[in-house]
Amino acid sequence: MPHPLQAAIQDACGAIRALPPTDETLQRMMEHNIDRGKYDKALPIRQQLSSISDFLAPFCEEDQSERFEEIPSAVVGPIIAALDQVTTIANLMPQMCRPDVTSGPVPPSYQGGEQGIARHVETLHGRLFLALNISSLRRRPQLPRKRRRATPILLK
Repeated sequence: MPHPLQAAIQDACGAIRALPPTDETLQRMMEHNIDRGKYDKALPIRQQLSSISDFLAPFCEEDQSERFEEIPSAVVGPIIAALDQVTTIANLMPQMCRPDVTSGPVPPSYQGGEQGIARHVETLHGRLFLALNISSLRRRPQLPRKRRRATPILLK
């Protein structure tokens, strides 16, 4: 059973990757019941979600549960909460971009709030970036260390 943080990361990545690509055909968008104009207006949100997906990719590719066990639960909780918000935003996007209807209940929409949601997603990205990098969990490439030459000490 994966660590709860691993599961939350995989859920967020899966939700983001499930969104139709920006260049999806109009026919396919209509099949998914997505209004192309609304979906295009939500591009700033999708760009921020894509940045999060790119950042989380190394964590999604292999199980990090053993490494996550080292993180105190006080740190894990807020990370999972931020990931849950990212997952919710990604899962709601197709609903928020439904075509308008002439009768019946009005579908939900961003109503011009796309930039505000994009800023919120950017804030979540910052939280995830700090929390996961400070916890030294993200594998960083080892850079070769420069050797310092010893300088002679001059004695008088």
